[in-house]
Amino acid sequence: MQNDKSLTVKRIIIFLILTFVPAYFFEIVTVDKDTEGYLTSVFGGSSLMLYPAIANVLTRLITKEGFGKTYLRINFKGNFKYYLIGALFPIINGILAGAIFSVCYIHPYSFSENIDEAGGMTAILASILMLIDITIAELFMGFGEEFGWRAYLTPKLETLMPSPLAICVNGIIWALWHAPLITLGYDWGTNYPFFPYLGILSMCVACIFISMIFTYITKKTDSVWPAALSHTVVDVIMSTISVIIIGVQNEEIFNQHDYAYPVIGMIICPLIISIPMMFSMFRKNLQNKA
Repeated sequence: MQNDKSLTVKRIIIFLILTFVPAYFFEIVTVDKDTEGYLTSVFGGSSLMLYPAIANVLTRLITKEGFGKTYLRINFKGNFKYYLIGALFPIINGILAGAIFSVCYIHPYSFSENIDEAGGMTAILASILMLIDITIAELFMGFGEEFGWRAYLTPKLETLMPSPLAICVNGIIWALWHAPLITLGYDWGTNYPFFPYLGILSMCVACIFISMIFTYITKKTDSVWPAALSHTVVDVIMSTISVIIIGVQNEEIFNQHDYAYPVIGMIICPLIISIPMMFSMFRKNLQNKA
């Protein structure tokens, strides 16, 4: 048993080295310091998301682990609702984030005026359909991260600690993987107290809650693909939906509270949405102990 745990720790360390070292190098060297942490190369930014998947494969080869449990099966039959949860989570999250921000900061607020400003429902639906096409094209980018974080790292951590703790540790590691970009303003901007440390801490909290959702649908389907779908929709669609809700005419108000939106959209809303999933996973863990 001790040898098994030592081997698991060794594999986790190798996986983290292979994931973090090239990512940190790429983020530090190729980032545009004048655009709040966004990478200068679209291709480079997309390929960055593949590093966890590559680390998964290389770690298995280096440690001769094999490919017995990979979570690569689609397992769609009987699991449609979990794929639906993965697809709807970012959409519901975007609507909630936009609505909460609007209620808190925009007075008076008019949803119909925002719709008209955006070109009407027809234009909005056309934009959303286009984004769905982009989402399908970008699915393998979301797969790149989820095949590493959820399909490899989480199961390894669960052999060393209780599942809820493993999910939290995974979320923190996932957040720290983004740290170089956060120090340049990615996601959280630069205009907040205790920059960039509060941004990194906020990212850790956000990734814990989002990790709970992604882990939940991965466990329920025994497949990485629902989480990959959800991750992709988060990256492509979620913020766009919030912008439609908030309204482009409220850009000045949004800029005045530019740190509030990511707090609402990445911490508060995922927390609300993940509560039933957390309860399900925590209850199962307690039952296993009993």
